[in-house]
Amino acid sequence: MGAPKFPTFPNIVVGEAARIDIAAPDFVKAAISTLARTEDCRFSPNGKKLAIAGFAQNRIMVFDVETGSVQAGPPIRLTDYVELDSPKLSHPHGLDFVDDETLVVGNRGGSVTVFAIPAPVSGQKVVEVSPLLEITKAAPFIRLNSPGSVCVARAGATSYELLVCNNYTHRITQHGVSRDKTDKLAPHNLTHSRIMLENGLRVPDGAALSADKARLAISNHLTHEVFIYDYGKRLGRRSKPHGTLQGIDFPHGLRFLNDDRYMLVADAGLPFVQLFHSPGGQWLGEHRPVAAIRVMDDETFLRGRSNNQEGGLKGLDLSPDGKILATTCETRPLAFFDTARLFHLAGCPP
Repeated sequence: MGAPKFPTFPNIVVGEAARIDIAAPDFVKAAISTLARTEDCRFSPNGKKLAIAGFAQNRIMVFDVETGSVQAGPPIRLTDYVELDSPKLSHPHGLDFVDDETLVVGNRGGSVTVFAIPAPVSGQKVVEVSPLLEITKAAPFIRLNSPGSVCVARAGATSYELLVCNNYTHRITQHGVSRDKTDKLAPHNLTHSRIMLENGLRVPDGAALSADKARLAISNHLTHEVFIYDYGKRLGRRSKPHGTLQGIDFPHGLRFLNDDRYMLVADAGLPFVQLFHSPGGQWLGEHRPVAAIRVMDDETFLRGRSNNQEGGLKGLDLSPDGKILATTCETRPLAFFDTARLFHLAGCPP
């Protein structure tokens, strides 16, 4: 496994000054406190929902979100929630929205499942749901294995495309799905599946597409790198990345931001979010962090330090306007940060 190639950081900053208090009624805060180990998190496209994968307890929580300005009060409020319950949830690890009402879940202990999100109902917070689709194969004659993070690559009115990190078989699979957009509860249909990437991958643990869909970033857990691919080209099992992010301990969740010129990477083995910069947004060649932003104190980090791969953040996501960063980990299931303030602390232009 070895150590990261570039384990020292030129610019370490404390991000606590950018943390945003969670504004929510007591019953929502109580629900957050019960989440235990969390993995990925994801805002819906309209920013009005936030889904969190409750890995240890086989649960998905979807919170109703309201955002505003600091001048008008707390910039983010969680007003309600619904918990998805299904026998098909088996160590849910990754998730992404197809649209504001449809959620894809990667279950590390099972399959990839697609659910319609029920609306919160007063007095009924746990809702049993059945998948609109369950994906079990990586290719026509090859089963999925340990699906983790998922990414909706393209979404249209009648079809969408998924990318799935198969953690322990070290590959990325691609899946096409058709659907009836006029009926929210109609089954979705798998149209094709293939192994898209596997050259050099060692536990791919996170996936993100740039805003322009031109670049695909994959966290490569056991090589301590993020691989970046030209998604405009036809990628195959032997394809190599055109760029790498180095100097990370164990990369996990990641997101492009600010016109794809920056990238944030959750470091599961350290109490940092790593910030990278590519001035032209092309991400060619090797890149090292321009800042390591400390997002948790020693006590919080060490409580989750069961081994050298744990203790730090797992999931992160940005609100659709890019102003709020949501983060998840076992010892702090959910936290929010002001991204403009983080950039200011890091001394980086937005």
